[in-house]
Amino acid sequence: MKKFFFWLFFLAAFLIPVYLHAGDSVMINMSASAYNPETIKVAVLNLEGNTERYESELPGGKTWRVDNAGELVADGVASMLLSFPGYEVIERDQLKHILEEQDLQMTDVIKNKSVQEVGNILGCDAVVLGNVVEYFAWQEFVFWGTDLSFNIRLVDVKTGTVIWSASVSVRKNSGNAGAALIKACTLLKKDMGKRFEDVKKKRDSRNRVSDGKVRKKKN
Repeated sequence: MKKFFFWLFFLAAFLIPVYLHAGDSVMINMSASAYNPETIKVAVLNLEGNTERYESELPGGKTWRVDNAGELVADGVASMLLSFPGYEVIERDQLKHILEEQDLQMTDVIKNKSVQEVGNILGCDAVVLGNVVEYFAWQEFVFWGTDLSFNIRLVDVKTGTVIWSASVSVRKNSGNAGAALIKACTLLKKDMGKRFEDVKKKRDSRNRVSDGKVRKKKN
């Protein structure tokens, strides 16, 4: 009996925390042009995917898909980008108003317009596009929480090139779906901040080397 309680305690103390925190990841690809000392105007469009409501029963639990996932995640990403210098983010309500004036829906813009056309309509330098892979609440036996995964990319509207892209996947135990989004955006902000610093340092280093070569040629 003592051995049974020992192993029960072992499972609770070591294996359950691993299960609860499994799955968190942030992957970012960033070009040298990601660091721009000048302010750029950015529009964050609704993400595609995972917009249909559904419920499913599982052995020992069930899942519920979060409604309007693409819009909710876009709102979170827009708020996150406001914390970085150099990004002037168009307010989401203003974005909707501009599109309504053009008699356009967010989904129409994404599907039927080129990036350059979107830039002209919204008057921005870059747009954030992406998709929600999954966003659902779950309950398994005595555990419950939310899983969220999405991909985003910042695209230059003039050239159509991707300045940076990011993939985020988190599991938030307990709390509501909003708590999972906050967790995802917090991790993304932290990781992007580090990457921006790395890009800035590399660019500054190249500029110093370049300036040194110019001075030597002049001398």
